[in-house]
Formats: sequence, C-alpha cells, structure tokens
Amino acid sequence: MTQTPVTPPPFAGLVWTDLQAPANERFWELYRFPGGEGKRTLGLAGITARKLEDAWTVSFNPTVAGDKAADIVSTLELLVFAARRKTDDAIAETARRNREMQREQDQDRELRADIARRKLVDHFGDQTDTDLISAAQAAGRACWQKWHNFCVNKRKMAEFTNVDARISLAQAVWLTELVDQTARKAEHLRDNLTASDNAVDWPDDQVVSAVESLCWADHDQAREENGEGWSKADSSKGHWCHGMIKSGGANRSIGIDAARAIVGKYSRQLEKGAA
Repeated sequence: MTQTPVTPPPFAGLVWTDLQAPANERFWELYRFPGGEGKRTLGLAGITARKLEDAWTVSFNPTVAGDKAADIVSTLELLVFAARRKTDDAIAETARRNREMQREQDQDRELRADIARRKLVDHFGDQTDTDLISAAQAAGRACWQKWHNFCVNKRKMAEFTNVDARISLAQAVWLTELVDQTARKAEHLRDNLTASDNAVDWPDDQVVSAVESLCWADHDQAREENGEGWSKADSSKGHWCHGMIKSGGANRSIGIDAARAIVGKYSRQLEKGAA
C-alpha cells in the first residue's frame, strides 16, 4: 500500500516549493512568539528557518510530526492570534485612557482660563481676552518702570512685561498679582520708615540726582559686588526711593527723605561718577 506523502501545512501565506518557502513577516510573527515558544512549536512540527545566501528560507521535514504538523501549527496560530488580540485590546484601552485624560486636561484648562478671566475682568472690566492681557501687561510695565528692582518677583515681572512677551490669561493674573503685591510692599515700606542718624543734609536736588545715578548704574540689580550702583542691601529700597520720587507730590518728599538715610555711603562712587 502506497503511503500518501505529507505536504507542508498551509500557514502564514507561505508559498512552498519542494518543502521550502521564502520566509515572510507573518511567518516571523509566529516564529518569534515570546519566550521562544514559536520557534520551539514550529520545530515540533518539523518547520525550521535558516539563511541561504542572502535570504531566509523556511524548511519542512515531514518525518518529524507527519500529518500532525498542521494541527501543531494551528495551535501556535491560535496562540499568536489571542496574544495579538490581547495586545490590540491593551492598545485600545490605553488610547481610551489617553483620550479621557486629554478631555479632563482640556476641561481643567478651560476652567482655569475661565477663573483667570473673571479675575482680570474684576480688575480691568469686561473686555476680550486679548485686551485683558494687554491691560495687565500695561499695568505691569507701569509698575516695572516706576519701581524696577523694588518689584516683587522682579524676574517674572520683567519677563511678563517684555515688549515681545506673549502671555496667557493665567500669567496675566500672575502679573496683576505681582503688581498688587508690589504696591502693598511699597505702602508698607512708606508706613514703616524710621529716622536715621546717618541721613545726609544734602539739598533735595542733590539727593534726587544721587538716587537717579545709583539706579542707572544698578544695571545688574546688585547681583555682583562691582562697586557700581546700589549694594545688595540697598538695591530694593533705593529703587523704591526712585519710584516715590518719580510719583511726585508728597511721595516725592517721602522718597527724598528715605534716600537721605542710604545715599551717604555712596559718596565716593557718586564723586567718581561726576568726575
């Protein structure tokens, strides 16, 4: 009785010729199943892969599993299919969670923007978002021009009021709060001035000139001890004096009187600058 020859099991779209077929991506998906299970299972079915010249070739040995080879390969395909489906489900779940997270972030961003807008409206009146931001920056620039190094969080104040700055509603609120904090800081200093035994008796104009010169020379905002401008200890108060003097009226007199207590120690620097 003649035995029917065992043919390679049809799987992965392989095209067999004389028990050999060129490897394709679907085959590699089975072969590379995690944990070496793919290669091992295919081996039980008599299927191996080897590189011939420049191409990978799949070979089938019918004597290893005989007509059971097809069942063995089918089992592996089911495993791969289940793993792929599990992976696809995981990807879909991750995408769903990402969408939900994005939706929550968008809602939170909208809520924060709405809260910021209401705060700005309370401060500047009902305007468009663009106009509210412009109003906040204008107030910030006026504050920065008046008080400069005396400003609360001067680094952010300078950043937000830069002519090229494009700030958000939330940053506009932050800037507005810095302006208000600076105003309160200035009022507190004004209300808590004390007399000094070191006050100079220079004429008002000389005190004003000294304050202006020291502020102008304080380009590094007292970050370096270079003998130019105010010292680190006096920089904030010195710029406050300058702001008070520029305000005019009673504030001018207050600023001059406060400056008398600190400008005397800079006599040598001022004389050198005037030379």
